[in-house]
Amino acid sequence: MGAEPALSLLLRDVAMDGTPGELAISRLADSRPLYGEMDPSWNAKIAAHLAPDGLWLRVHAQPQGLSDRKLAIAATIKPFEQLAAAVRVGDEIDRASEAMLLAVVRQQTVAMALAGDKKATRELLLRISGFTENDLFVRDMTQRLDHAQGSAIDVHGLLP
Repeated sequence: MGAEPALSLLLRDVAMDGTPGELAISRLADSRPLYGEMDPSWNAKIAAHLAPDGLWLRVHAQPQGLSDRKLAIAATIKPFEQLAAAVRVGDEIDRASEAMLLAVVRQQTVAMALAGDKKATRELLLRISGFTENDLFVRDMTQRLDHAQGSAIDVHGLLP
């Protein structure tokens, strides 16, 4: 903690609540670049700080707006397409790499849905649909989007 004082608040939150709070994540992201995996226990306030960055989820110090997420998703197209092309060479598919690529994009999709960004969520769902047919995640998330009231989208049970 001597090397990173901003970590103390995050550790306290995890010890007390089992999950970091918005302030703890924001402070840590303010002190250094911070990337993470989507945690199903996070709430919409934390998800608002997330935006895709390449094949990762970047945690920002400030909540991201619709335009911030739109630009971030546009910037992820090239890395996604490069990896998608490497996963599929001719008729051969590297199943392990395909599973990891889909897991990453699903995490990004859930983060955008939890943040209440329906347009970004749909854009990422289209990316998954273009990569793999009849994906159950896409079908489930699409139904949830279609039945969402306001900006609140139910994401429970979508990630392991």
